[in-house]
Amino acid sequence: MGAGRGGVARVAAVWGVGAAVAAVVATGCTAGPASDPAPTESGSAAAAPEAVSPAPTRTTRPGSKGPETTGPASARPAATKPVPAGPVMLLHDGAPPEPGIEENTPWQKAEVRVPICWQDVPLTGAVERRAVSALVDMERWTEGLVVFRTADQAVRFMEVARISVTECAAGDGSPWQGRMAELPGVWGDGVAISYGSSTSPSSTPGPPLGETTVVVARVGRAVTYAWRGSHGILASTVNARGVTELRPALDHVAPQLCRYTRAGC
Repeated sequence: MGAGRGGVARVAAVWGVGAAVAAVVATGCTAGPASDPAPTESGSAAAAPEAVSPAPTRTTRPGSKGPETTGPASARPAATKPVPAGPVMLLHDGAPPEPGIEENTPWQKAEVRVPICWQDVPLTGAVERRAVSALVDMERWTEGLVVFRTADQAVRFMEVARISVTECAAGDGSPWQGRMAELPGVWGDGVAISYGSSTSPSSTPGPPLGETTVVVARVGRAVTYAWRGSHGILASTVNARGVTELRPALDHVAPQLCRYTRAGC
């Protein structure tokens, strides 16, 4: 259903792709600069040095009891947009079980991971992370948030996610296959991914058994995601229905992520 089936992949394939992903993380990939320049760790842009104002003069007004200061006022710090109060709220923070079968579970705190094919995308540079998960009609659903130290690190996370799909879709006898499509929305970058595994590597593999769909969006130095593992069969394209069901989690969180951009909220 998810990344737990990674043990079935051939050792050579795992090490091959793992090395490729590690190389990308180490070198920063090949993409250009982030669309949102990296803010400082406090979440706002570094302020330019203030201009030095002329020294004020002190004069005595007739009839006054003492001197007063005249001349230009000292420069004030540039105004910054306030950070919204409270933490970013995930769509299903503290939600009860989904309607349906009695096996459905409440949404509870979960491990932060974005599984693609047999491995999780590395969270290199993450300074904040949070996720909730639930069992919904015998399928595991998860949604979460990862905030990186810089926007460049968030961009690299998206690049590695795409490369992971490309590698697992390359064939070479691997039991994993992947599909990928761009995901437009109110964010700087978004991608939808579906992947699955066949029963065993062979020269003529059948349709992959089981399928996981992942949607990921980046806003500034933050990434929000949602994924679910199902018992369905991977099709020739990304699971459109799965994307439709998962996308509300991104639409809910993305507008709250303006605090992690240079422009602010």
